[in-house]
Amino acid sequence: MNGSTSKSPVPFLLGGLLAANLGLLWIQGAQLNRQHDTLRQIHTDIEELTDALDAYTNGDSSGDSQDGSGAVWAPASRVHARRHAALVHARYQEPQPGSAQPANPPAEQDQMDQGRKDIEDANKSARDAVAKAREDQHKLSISENYRKGQEERKIQEAQYAWTRWVWAALAFLILAFAVRAWIIKRNG
Repeated sequence: MNGSTSKSPVPFLLGGLLAANLGLLWIQGAQLNRQHDTLRQIHTDIEELTDALDAYTNGDSSGDSQDGSGAVWAPASRVHARRHAALVHARYQEPQPGSAQPANPPAEQDQMDQGRKDIEDANKSARDAVAKAREDQHKLSISENYRKGQEERKIQEAQYAWTRWVWAALAFLILAFAVRAWIIKRNG
C-alpha cells in the first residue's frame, strides 16, 4: 500500500455524540432545577393559604390571617358586611324642607352640628389615613420588588456561576480535537 493509515470516523462520531449527550443532560438538569424551585415556591404558597384557612375556619382571630404582603385575609362577604355596617353608622339624613317635623331647639341643633362636624372630621381623617397607607404600601411595594429582584439575581448568579467553566472546558475540548485532527492530517 502507499503507507497512509486511514482512521475510522467512529471514535470521532462517538466523541461528538457523547459531547452532545452531555450538553443535553446539562440543559435538562437546568430545566429540572428551575421546575423544582417553582414547585417549592408553590408548595410554600399553598402551606400559607391552608394555614390562613385553618385559622379562619377555627375562629382563631389571633392566628396568622395575613398573606405574604401583610394584607389581612378575609372572605369577601365578611368584608362587604363590615363595609355596609360602617356605611349605616355614618349616614345622616338632612330634614326635608316642608316636612311636618318639629323645630329643633338650639341646644339640640348645636349637638347635631357638632355630630356632623365629628362625622366630617372622622371621614377626612379616614381618607387621609387611607391615602397615607396607600402611599406607604406603594413605597413598600417598590422596595420589596427591588429586594426580591436582587435576591433572584443572586440566586441566578449562584446557579449559573459554573456554566462559564463548562463552556470553557467544551471550547478547550473542541480546540483539542481540532489540533489533533490537524496534526494527524499534517503527519498523514
